[in-house]
Amino acid sequence: MGSPISPIVADIFMDSWENSALNTFNPTPKIWWRYVDDTFTVLKTEHISSFLTHINSQVEGIKFTFESENEQGELAMLDCKIKRIEEGKLHTSVYRKPTHSNRYLDFNSSHPLTVKAGLVKCLTNRAVALSSTKKDLNDELKQIEEALVLNNYPIKFIRKITKGQKQNKNNCETSNNNINKKEYKSSTVIPYKEGTSETLRRILNKIGIRVAFKPTNSLRDKLCRLKDPVDPIRQNNIIYKIPCNDCEVNYIGQTSRSGVVRLSEHKNLAKVRMVDPEKISNLEKSSAIAMHALTHNHTIGWERVKILKSNLGRWRERLITESLFIESTPNTCNRNDSSLIPEIWKILLPIKSSESQEKNNGTI
Repeated sequence: MGSPISPIVADIFMDSWENSALNTFNPTPKIWWRYVDDTFTVLKTEHISSFLTHINSQVEGIKFTFESENEQGELAMLDCKIKRIEEGKLHTSVYRKPTHSNRYLDFNSSHPLTVKAGLVKCLTNRAVALSSTKKDLNDELKQIEEALVLNNYPIKFIRKITKGQKQNKNNCETSNNNINKKEYKSSTVIPYKEGTSETLRRILNKIGIRVAFKPTNSLRDKLCRLKDPVDPIRQNNIIYKIPCNDCEVNYIGQTSRSGVVRLSEHKNLAKVRMVDPEKISNLEKSSAIAMHALTHNHTIGWERVKILKSNLGRWRERLITESLFIESTPNTCNRNDSSLIPEIWKILLPIKSSESQEKNNGTI
């Protein structure tokens, strides 16, 4: 189990099993509806025991249990309550377990509004699909509204969506067939930040890029710490900042190795005092901050080194992120500028002072 093809193989097996089991039992059940491994069956009461014995004898290891209708002629099948009424007709409505808590995604949670609207649509569509009568539908919609209000959904928000979904009840098949789905050139996933992410999605959708959101703040991130935290300076694939003690110059760098190793190289180069032009040229190529200290006779603030970003395993991702920090950090002594950044991006970048950067990142 766990393989991506497991559900497909299981469904193929069940199709084969059904053909064998149902075709060899007489009389054949009037109804046999299956969803994965749950089935709804209609047959005469006197045939229930023999039918159960028959299907359980088909394959060793495949055994069924059954639940029959209650005294009111009702039976729950997944989220549908089925009731047998006069003239052999079936009446359906939404079924909830007695333990159902009416807890849904809270409206005040940090999720896109489309997700919250999707929840209302999902509950409404289920009510429309499973309610046999208008009374059942109205009762279910009232219960949905009461439950969502408990989860801080505004009444107007609920009713606006509910009204639209009810109007689509009679022409849902037609509208589904006539929808011209927009074709996208590519897709991307961006962190969700209320207000900003929606604006970016509208812009990217116009140029043929489908956008999905991912949460940036969850209980799992806050509570699950299976390993002791690694000292940031010992991590690999990082962006770091080295300040000068005697002026406001900063150096922004990136490395795929441990930060300790790369900073040791900077420190060793900063200790050297050279007059040979060739060696000075090599120093400039190896460490711009060491070259700055040598040229201006300044000292480097090793105790104030900061890790700006970590977990950047891809080389190009590190280069682009480094360029973004170079562009948004004033007074850098980097040899390479932010040439990797498209000009249009630079309009969106805030000019951050070194103080604001230090507020968001701990000192190493």
